[in-house]
Amino acid sequence: MIAALLAGVGLLWRVLATVVRQRTAEIGVRMTLGAKPGQIFQLIVGQGLRLTTIGVAGGLIAAFVLTRGDEAQCWWALRPPTPQPLR
Repeated sequence: MIAALLAGVGLLWRVLATVVRQRTAEIGVRMTLGAKPGQIFQLIVGQGLRLTTIGVAGGLIAAFVLTRGDEAQCWWALRPPTPQPLR
């Protein structure tokens, strides 16, 4: 669980870094025209979270669809064997 959380944080960090790198000129223009740092932060983080949410939702849907028939192989679906009588 901790590994998944750390992977998610790393993914979000990478997405935000890519967004900032791609939109550096736009951020500069917005700041020149009077945008406040909080507005710039909200713009970048909002887009990063939106992309991450779409990716997580898509991954969960794909995982659910792809594993629907595998319930018999899951550990919670296992039942102890039925004892056979001695002959």
